[in-house]
Amino acid sequence: MNKLLASAATLLILAGITLAGCSTQKKAIATPGTTTTEERAIGYDAVKTSYGNWNRVRVPFTLRLNAPQKASISGTATMERGRLLLLSMRVLGIEMAVVQVTPDSATFVDKMNRRYLSLPVDKALGGFDANLSNIQDLLTGRAFLLGTDSLAATRQSDFNISVIDAGRAWTLTPRRTPKEAAYSFTFNPANELTGLTVTPKGHPEATLGYSDTAGTPEGIFASLLSIDLTVKDKRIDATLEWNWNRARYDNDVDATPVKISGNYKPINPEALIKSLPVNAN
Repeated sequence: MNKLLASAATLLILAGITLAGCSTQKKAIATPGTTTTEERAIGYDAVKTSYGNWNRVRVPFTLRLNAPQKASISGTATMERGRLLLLSMRVLGIEMAVVQVTPDSATFVDKMNRRYLSLPVDKALGGFDANLSNIQDLLTGRAFLLGTDSLAATRQSDFNISVIDAGRAWTLTPRRTPKEAAYSFTFNPANELTGLTVTPKGHPEATLGYSDTAGTPEGIFASLLSIDLTVKDKRIDATLEWNWNRARYDNDVDATPVKISGNYKPINPEALIKSLPVNAN
């Protein structure tokens, strides 16, 4: 399978599987310190306040894959809050592949070879109580509580909050977690999200790092997402870069789902995952 297909397939897998292995960075599960009620309230409220309630957004991205092979591809993400995640991948201005997630389905379209893979969202997420808003937050660097629309819909009592080092970095850990895995978020002293880790039962730990926080008209987002996880015994090491300086919002965004024509052939999902390359080139 060529590099373009590998990159696009990897991103589709990320959207579904990362939540099934989501937990904070390793340092976040160290023995926590103590915080006062005031410290917990300040950090939690600061994060909630920094997250705007966006409706639609269109933003360029670059996906750089380091393992299982070297690859890089650019494109544009179109998102409607809780309704659509559309990743269009282009080469020389020509759309080559599309990843689309709706509340009902997760779909990968290989336009070069006129093929597609579509799965029900609950199957793609491995049965986790996650929704599309959670996936959007995961990719753009915002903390969330599985099953809720946004952090604004949560309360401080929904989380355990602990300081983890003398610099006052802290963690936000949901009190209610799936029995298959635990997850939490790490923040720096400026209350910016820096990490998410998941340790699912029977599977390797997955880590996501966030950096380069960007202020936008719709609140703050991470400009860089670093990914390190294992899928089907194959390690995926990648970075996802967002260009928020070129983002458009709300009425400037046309969020129309992709329709698959009748001349596209379905892809066997097991065959697709097995075809992911294992050697760098």
